[in-house]
Amino acid sequence: MAIKPAYVKKTGTLLMERYPDAFGADFEHNKDVVEELTNIESKGVELWSRRTSVMY
Repeated sequence: MAIKPAYVKKTGTLLMERYPDAFGADFEHNKDVVEELTNIESKGVELWSRRTSVMY
């Protein structure tokens, strides 16, 4: 399965809009927050989503 950048970006944007105070400068904390707030089943998409969504 190819990882769709638009899907990842949209997911990251939605997380930041809905939970703006949940994210900070700590990458490890942000990864945990993404894991708690999402239900992503594909390992590749999950890892990509974690990396991308914490950057916004």
